Amino acid sequence: MKRYAPWLAGLVAVAVVVGAFIVRSGNMYCGTTSLTPEVLEQAEALGARYLDHHQRHDGRFVAAADWRDDTDVEAHDHSIRQAAALWALARAYRRTPNPELRQAIDEALAFWRDHTTSIGSRTWTVYPDEHFGYVGTSAALALTHVELIRASPSDAAASKKQLQRHAAQIREAQRDDGLFWSAQRVDTGEPFGHPAAEPDSLALLALVSAAEVLQAEDLRSAALDAALAGHRRYVLEAPVQSEHETADYFPAAAAAWFSLADHSGLDDDRHGAWLIDQAVWVTETQKIRGKAQSGKFFEGIVLAWEWGQRTGDPRARQLSCMLDIGLVRYISRQVGHPLAQGSAQAASESDPDFAGGVTGPPSDSPIRLEYVQHLLSAVGSTREHYSDGG
Repeated sequence: MKRYAPWLAGLVAVAVVVGAFIVRSGNMYCGTTSLTPEVLEQAEALGARYLDHHQRHDGRFVAAADWRDDTDVEAHDHSIRQAAALWALARAYRRTPNPELRQAIDEALAFWRDHTTSIGSRTWTVYPDEHFGYVGTSAALALTHVELIRASPSDAAASKKQLQRHAAQIREAQRDDGLFWSAQRVDTGEPFGHPAAEPDSLALLALVSAAEVLQAEDLRSAALDAALAGHRRYVLEAPVQSEHETADYFPAAAAAWFSLADHSGLDDDRHGAWLIDQAVWVTETQKIRGKAQSGKFFEGIVLAWEWGQRTGDPRARQLSCMLDIGLVRYISRQVGHPLAQGSAQAASESDPDFAGGVTGPPSDSPIRLEYVQHLLSAVGSTREHYSDGG
């Protein structure tokens, strides 16, 4: 692992007063916002610092760490989690460029290059100890290159080339009905398997984002087909007993819907309507207030809030309440943050090397890579889109 990143040393503690009063909103209670720019900025800096500090020598990130005895727990490792963490780090780098983060990103990309195969215009990866590749991994790596292009458009030739190759592989995995085969063979990259909610949503977002930065109409057309098919499969036709698939589809799909709605404006408001409808459904059904597993939902909620503000949808207030309460509680699970409580506070006092990690229930559970990735995505999007809850 790396030594403590020097760029964090100058961070100062932030004093926060949570909730001066409580008001009733729908079926939930809403406090005054404490999602100040300082709170969000420090949460993002700490999360990025954790990934930088907990990167292995081969470029991968520690999948899980037990803060009580300073040991790594690899049972939770998976290629999609690794690639998604790299994507989150690239997003943080785009907002706050610094050489330490760029070095960490480059080292992770070098790892993925060592596990990449290319045929023709396509590139796919197979993670060590996995017997085939995943379209979700390809999508997360594509999204990483999208963020690097956005961070430095004038110096992005290599990322554009890699993005084109990953996008070609994702298109190869798209079925005639618009959904995606979830896996790909090691030697040929041939897609197989069956559609699944999380990889389908990641592939959708990758196509939407690639189409935007590459200005590729063929990718945009494929993304529109995927959006329609995914909404039909995971929202309209999802049986009650499979609501977890609807929930798993929401986080990345929400970002895709927002981008599509933003591109179309009010001339075609279906994607914006899907975004708000599903964000409200998440707040009402998933019991997400501050639970470690629910961090993945907050980015979609903040995007839905912004679209609701733009369109005058009164449900934006309900979404604002969830952010003011739920995201603050989620940040309180971050080790080293001034809002840290419970096991996060105990971990802060136990070992400062775990600063930026996110704890989960029960109190003795390890810090998991996906919890950190979800927090980075949530606070980063909130920094960009949310201001005082409207």
